[in-house]
Amino acid sequence: MKYKYYEIKSDININGFYTAFESYYTQDYKFDGEYHDFWEVMYIKKGSVSVTADDRIYKLCEGEMIFHKPNEFHKFTKRGKDALSYFVMSFSASGEGMKNFEKRVYTLTKEQQYAFLNIINYLREQQDIYKHEKSITYLPGNVSSDFLAVLKNMTELFLTHYMKNTEKSKQSLTTSEAMVFKNAV
Repeated sequence: MKYKYYEIKSDININGFYTAFESYYTQDYKFDGEYHDFWEVMYIKKGSVSVTADDRIYKLCEGEMIFHKPNEFHKFTKRGKDALSYFVMSFSASGEGMKNFEKRVYTLTKEQQYAFLNIINYLREQQDIYKHEKSITYLPGNVSSDFLAVLKNMTELFLTHYMKNTEKSKQSLTTSEAMVFKNAV
């Protein structure tokens, strides 16, 4: 009997993680921004924010997600009076498939939200977390290779299966306020 060999060709590869944390704010909050040479994803669990990504501006609400590619300047401001709860994970990634996430904002379906919350729940299982007044850090120190391998597989599954072929994405705001900001940048 002949056996057919199926080679695995991955176009999304998570190489490592930098941060994973949840933050909560009831009062006004503004993050002045940063850029770095790795990917970052921000998921809004509750409330809403205005996010800038280079010269683009977005309003994100509960169940929405934005990806920041390496070296993309990004910042955000809490919107409204409702509490804000969000999750951020940053990671190094390679592969042609990562181009699908550049300059993208997604409104997640219930299935996608459930899949992403599974990643957050897996991180919560980590015993060595750091709790701060306004945030919980999931990768604070020594993290086992086994734990990171599972996190890598879960994140790659989410990106490949749940997100890669998602076509629905929010457009950058084009209000006069956004245009003034864009011109200033």
